Amino acid sequence: MVVEKEIAHRTKQILREQQSQSQYGFTEGRSPSMCALALTEAIAEAADQKAPLYVTFLDVKKAFDTVSHDDMMLSLYQQGVRGTLWNVYKDMYTDIRAQIKSGDELSREFYELQGIRQGGLTSTVL
Repeated sequence: MVVEKEIAHRTKQILREQQSQSQYGFTEGRSPSMCALALTEAIAEAADQKAPLYVTFLDVKKAFDTVSHDDMMLSLYQQGVRGTLWNVYKDMYTDIRAQIKSGDELSREFYELQGIRQGGLTSTVL
């Protein structure tokens, strides 16, 4: 857990430089209230200028389950995660095998090729 905490910290430092200032979800130091304030300000400004305002909301909660490991690794590299840190992620997401338990029975092993490990300290960073 200590190692994963350090990995998450280092990754956050790198990715924070690439992150849009408009992103509020999974962003340290930003809250839904801050997002609501920014939206309220945009609405007020558009109303003052009598201009249309188009807003898009994106719910990415299912993205955790569907992101390809290869695509995630490419994205990390493109955003500046390199060297040892990139290799740690590569090791974490290579040759992942899983089984499904139903009652007392286990399925055959299968490889996981997509999805972010949920509940881990690096999950929200990725």
